[in-house]
Amino acid sequence: MDTQMTRQPTELTPGPEPSTVLQLPTARDLARLFWTTWPFDTAQGSSSEEAASSHPIRLEEAVEEGQLVIRAELPGLDPDKDIEVVVEDNALTIHAERHQSVEDRDSNGYRTEFRYGRFLRRVPLPPGTSVEVVSASYRDGVLEVRMPAAPPQHSARRIAVDRG
Repeated sequence: MDTQMTRQPTELTPGPEPSTVLQLPTARDLARLFWTTWPFDTAQGSSSEEAASSHPIRLEEAVEEGQLVIRAELPGLDPDKDIEVVVEDNALTIHAERHQSVEDRDSNGYRTEFRYGRFLRRVPLPPGTSVEVVSASYRDGVLEVRMPAAPPQHSARRIAVDRG
């Protein structure tokens, strides 16, 4: 007895309308979202502290001649009005604000990639760092903060074993 299965044609069920299909964002969409300035617009409901903390201030950290040196890239700012450095709770906090000047542009339009707004960066300090003597200077768009470095912590040492 030989049984043969035959396929019956099935009716295709229509799928969702094209406008309701979930479309995943492209890499270009994600990059545009990441680099737009919407987190810095406090008029859209975010607090100014949230907006400030979302901007990455680029840093360099090093120990030079017994000093902990932290450099922050902050071009185009006035250190007297736009930069504040605070040391508290074993951390260094850098607050900066870049103001946008309002200018009329011609009918060809205007486009800028400059970022304006409040920026914040908090850097935890190594345990044992002395925060009593801290100095800060600003030159050529770079903020430099210096303080005595913590003495190196030796976490491993050899223990002699006695014959018992």
